[in-house]
Amino acid sequence: MVLYLIRHSLAMDRSDYDGADDLDRPLVAKGIKRAKKLFKVIRSWEDPIELIIYSEAARSSQTAEILADHFPDAQRRCEAWLNPGARPSELAVKLEEVAKEGYQSIALVGHEPELSKLCAHVIGDSRARLNFTKPSVAVIEYHEGTGNLVALVGYQHVKEIV
Repeated sequence: MVLYLIRHSLAMDRSDYDGADDLDRPLVAKGIKRAKKLFKVIRSWEDPIELIIYSEAARSSQTAEILADHFPDAQRRCEAWLNPGARPSELAVKLEEVAKEGYQSIALVGHEPELSKLCAHVIGDSRARLNFTKPSVAVIEYHEGTGNLVALVGYQHVKEIV
């Protein structure tokens, strides 16, 4: 299975957000534009995304919607287990449950530092220091709880080519 770990795009800064719940903090216009460019590149890759799972945070669901625009046949799910603060070991258990559903490609849209820790856990290197910028995607060849990191691509890598 191909696993895409996607960090949400640029959101309103915490210091500028006056809402009561940080989960409601939305993407900014620049974040929407960057996500569209990055996902256009992802769409050109060979593997279509079949399932998009995203956290309850507005910035994650908005990023997932932009991703879904490029993969309109993908199923979508909102899951609390991807919310900020999740433990990598818990994410790994949930990921394995989803992997058993038989999808060939899954995208998880979430947050830092959870995604980089999950990535390190899956590739079996707890010392890995990965830089998930906003937005970015890690591509992993995943099988039965373990995987190989194929690519880590951020907006800064594609901004000149799209």
